[in-house]
Amino acid sequence: MTGSPFTAPRTWPWPPALRWPSWWRYSSGCAMTSPASCLPINWNMQARKWATLFCTCCCCAANWGWTWKPWCAASWRTASGDLLVSDRHFDQLATRFAEKIYGGAKGAIRLAVLQADLTETLPKRPLRVLDIGAGLGHMALWLAEQGHEVTLAEPAEPMLEGARQRFTDAGQTATFIQAPWQALPEFLSDTYDLVLCHAVLEWLAEPHTILPVLRQLTEADGWLSLAFYNRDALIYRNLLKGHFRKMRKNDMAGEKQSLTPQQPLDPRELETQLEGLWQVQTRSGVRVFHDYMPVEFQARADLTDLLEMELAHRRHPAFAGLGRYLHWMCRPV
Repeated sequence: MTGSPFTAPRTWPWPPALRWPSWWRYSSGCAMTSPASCLPINWNMQARKWATLFCTCCCCAANWGWTWKPWCAASWRTASGDLLVSDRHFDQLATRFAEKIYGGAKGAIRLAVLQADLTETLPKRPLRVLDIGAGLGHMALWLAEQGHEVTLAEPAEPMLEGARQRFTDAGQTATFIQAPWQALPEFLSDTYDLVLCHAVLEWLAEPHTILPVLRQLTEADGWLSLAFYNRDALIYRNLLKGHFRKMRKNDMAGEKQSLTPQQPLDPRELETQLEGLWQVQTRSGVRVFHDYMPVEFQARADLTDLLEMELAHRRHPAFAGLGRYLHWMCRPV
């Protein structure tokens, strides 16, 4: 079927705003492996002229009886022809993600801050934990080693396979689900004592739309561990580097193949969006000074000292808001 046009059946229940574009052609088979993994994939990454509407070779056509699912059309052109941003997953960047994010001091600091906050906040009993966008499973494995019952949900198959291998190597067990966040309410009938959503929002087309789903999956007396890429820190870093043209254009999104998120979050806007669903209990900055250090100072700094100072200053009122990521522990309203 590669390269052949896809003709939708006349009975398709089209969403109101969606029109089948004449330029869309089915190409390069689906990389997913299950009905739950039907994702909005951009089939023409290099051209960057359009976004995928449907993954026709899996859930929409074969498994759901042509029932339209919201994650099957997470990105399309508006009536004016503008390209909407689509959710991004790390199918092709898993190895680079592992090396860049967790291969050095940055990853060690991130894990140390998250683990310190969770250790301080959570009750001292086994919990049922759901890690949404679990990636390679670093945090999930740490929680499993603390005696918690862990479920990992991750849309990118290479990332989830990496997490499975990590658990196998450590002799730990968990439940693994390959699915986008939009599909989780159909997969999961239970609620969880702790839901992790770390470094997910900034990769979504519409970050605020996940917040009600997070609430739906959390126990009434449970916790949400929410970590997100801080737009304020990105602005400050661009100012320090003299990227004034970029600032004037207000262009904060990363490039397609970079690991700079496409939707850095304004913490004030996010807090407004949390209202009615979540109340923020604690706030920490992740890497409040490390990323601003000159490279030669980073290279000379001892990791133990970096961790000690980052942990000591993660909630300092002058520095916490400069963290490259912000970590909020939230309770349901």
